[in-house]
Amino acid sequence: MAAAIDIANAALRTLGADRISAFTDANKRAIACSGAYDLARREELRGSNWNFAIKRTTLPALAATPAYGYSFAYQLPADFLRLVDIAGWFVGFSNTDYRSSTDADYSIENGQVLTNIGAPLPIRYVYDIANAQQFDATFIACLTARLASHIAIDLTQSVQKKQAADEDWKLAYMRAIAANAIEKPPEPLPDDSWIIGRL
Repeated sequence: MAAAIDIANAALRTLGADRISAFTDANKRAIACSGAYDLARREELRGSNWNFAIKRTTLPALAATPAYGYSFAYQLPADFLRLVDIAGWFVGFSNTDYRSSTDADYSIENGQVLTNIGAPLPIRYVYDIANAQQFDATFIACLTARLASHIAIDLTQSVQKKQAADEDWKLAYMRAIAANAIEKPPEPLPDDSWIIGRL
């Protein structure tokens, strides 16, 4: 299984740079990798609903309620990166075609979820998973290319190598998204008001 240092070395190899033995090595390559790795990892995790990085939890309502618009506020988990779903609902579904104000099911503001859904609030979310041994193999390819893109200019001063890393990322991302989607069952969309009005 891959470790964070293996991902960093794979990124260095794509740039034609020498390996490092640890992020704490006293050289420019290690400094660049240690400075960019967590940023690239969180960027990639937040970029999609990765199956390996999804958690379920229920949130208690906060005592302080929103000033207006919603009835409840919930503190997001400390490891939260991206909301997948809330209370198992299709977000944004409404039977009202003509609106004079927002009817969004929730809003994420200042590290909280604001909603009219009562406590406890069930959510699924992408979390800040740091253990590289739990990463999906196709995600590792994305992260490797993303890290290479982040450090390319600093280590090589080559725009071409950065562009090549960006192209590697695009290909890796398409493959990863396809593999991630295959693992999910089909999710039919809810009927909208046009369909419901004809029942």
